[in-house]
Order: sequence, then C-alpha cells, then structure tokens
Amino acid sequence: MTSAEKMQLLQGMFNGAQLTNVQVIGVVESGAKVVYQEHAAREAEGDGLSREALAKAASAVQQYMWGASAYAVLFCELRDHWGYANNMAEFEREIESIADELHLDYRCKAGTLSDAFRNNPYLEKPVERWREIGAKGRALHLLEQFREVLP
Repeated sequence: MTSAEKMQLLQGMFNGAQLTNVQVIGVVESGAKVVYQEHAAREAEGDGLSREALAKAASAVQQYMWGASAYAVLFCELRDHWGYANNMAEFEREIESIADELHLDYRCKAGTLSDAFRNNPYLEKPVERWREIGAKGRALHLLEQFREVLP
C-alpha cells in the first residue's frame, strides 16, 4: 500500500477531513488496524515553534509560574496558536528535557498536565475564552507573559 493510499484510508476514517502533521507508521493490509502518529512537521514547513525558542520562552516565564502544573498554560498556548500536536505526554517529555538541560525551577514529570487539566477544566477550552469562563488570574497572567516572550 502506498503512502497516498494510506492517507486516503485515514481520511476516509475521519470523514474526509484534511489531515496535516500525520505520519503513517503502518497499516495492516487486511484493514483491521491502522496505526498513525501525529507528527510535528510544522517547524520543517516554516511554521511552529522550535525547541530552542520553546526553551528560551519557558525559561523566561519561570518567575510567573507557581508550580509544575503551570506548564499546562504553556501547552495550551502552543496547542491553540503554534500548531503544537495536542499530545500532553509529548509536551511533558520535551519540557522535562528542557527543564533538566536548563536547570529550570519546575520540572514536568509524566502526568503533570493531565492532573492540571483534571483540576482546571478551563484548560480544555481555547485560551481566548479563558477570561470569559473564569480562568484563574495567575494562569491569565502567565499566558500573557508567555505570549510576550514567544518569537
């Protein structure tokens, strides 16, 4: 099965939706199972945020963070405006690596974001709606500061 045929199969599964940033890992020829993985290819396309830019921005806002759960605010901005894959585990691994490398104040262990989302339902909504739905002031402040340091 060619890559184009695999992509057509996936689009059919998602009702013809235009799929971007998807890397097909494998398709069992019987059609019984399709394995795919979101792929952050936006940086290669000239969009998105590089790891270096993320590291610089995350480092710059440490003073506005109240704990590791504050990384959820950064994740939501990247998810909503920077084409970052909606994958919390991937973000946690990337930020944890950056935090280790730069000796940041807060680490981001596995499960940090899911805990933050569970305790703060506004995180599931687009960041533009946070103010109107009653997001915490500290989250709004961190979001503003993070936006200011992004390229």
